[in-house]
Amino acid sequence: MKANFSKNNLAVNLLLAILLAIAIFTLITVTVQTVFWIQRPFPGGFFDANNNYIPVINIFKQNKWALQDEKLTYGSTLISVNGITLTKSTTLRDLLSKAEPGDIFVLGIQETGQVREIEVALSHFTLAEAIFYFYIPILASITCLLLAFWSFTDQLNRQYPHSRPLWQPVSV
Repeated sequence: MKANFSKNNLAVNLLLAILLAIAIFTLITVTVQTVFWIQRPFPGGFFDANNNYIPVINIFKQNKWALQDEKLTYGSTLISVNGITLTKSTTLRDLLSKAEPGDIFVLGIQETGQVREIEVALSHFTLAEAIFYFYIPILASITCLLLAFWSFTDQLNRQYPHSRPLWQPVSV
């Protein structure tokens, strides 16, 4: 019975190690992409990989985002930029990487079956916006990951599984 417990414990620990490795890789990848993404001009709003608008409220009043007053909802979809139809999410990234802050983009937005064009001047993120929207979440993620790693290694270093802290999950 004791050998069976050890095999199950080993399997759980191996699975946790794999998940931690995936989390570390993902966090490093997201951090690197964020650093490069922040350097690009900003169209005044966020779009997901399918070009759906993501409503985010800018709490910093000194730098008004171009799409802030357009009353876009999550169902709004970016379908074109400067007359170029977007066929994949990287097209927007490619267009932004060639642009400079201050350039004018005409965004084709589809909402409830109708298309409207919105003219926006590209801007850049202020340092306060970059810290609030990107760096603080990354630091919080790193903190959580370090706590998970510490908990995992602490569990491995303990001789008896019943001596675990109350906040740590039981591995059977």
